[in-house]
Amino acid sequence: KSGSVIVPAIMHGTFNAVVGITPLLVIPQNDLLIGGPGLAGLIVLLLTDLFLFLYDRFISRENIFSKVLE
Repeated sequence: KSGSVIVPAIMHGTFNAVVGITPLLVIPQNDLLIGGPGLAGLIVLLLTDLFLFLYDRFISRENIFSKVLE
C-alpha cells in the first residue's frame, strides 16, 4: 500500500535472523524438521500466508491480494 520497501526489508532481515539462530538454540534433531527451511518453518509460513489471505479477503477494507487474483 505504501510503496515502500522498508517494512518488507525489515521483516525479511528479522526472519533470516530468527531462522539463523534457531538451530543454535534447539537440541540437534533431524534437519528436515527444525528451522526455517524445515517442516516447522514451512508450516508457520503456510499458516501466516493463509491468515494474510483470509484477512485481506474478508476483513480488510481495501483488498490487495484479491485484486491480483480476480
